Amino acid sequence: MGLCWRPAAEGGMGPGLKLTTGADAAVVALRKFSAKKLAVLTPYQPVADKQVHAFFAESGFDMVHLVVLKCDAANSIGTHAGSPGSGRGVE
Repeated sequence: MGLCWRPAAEGGMGPGLKLTTGADAAVVALRKFSAKKLAVLTPYQPVADKQVHAFFAESGFDMVHLVVLKCDAANSIGTHAGSPGSGRGVE
């Protein structure tokens, strides 16, 4: 399976350009390594993590561990001071 390239016009990018998503790329890469089970670290809130779990399950992976950092906003993802087990994130 290759990347799922879509016409960029569907993504609002412009004519003649193609794009894919990070999610599509992750699935392709994991399948190249024959991955079956995943441990995932996300910056998201629990409602989004349910969607992450569902996406990987629908893609044929077994998520055996999930670490949720619960970042306050998208622009705080890169400045998260917590780490797994620090009390700020949830394991």
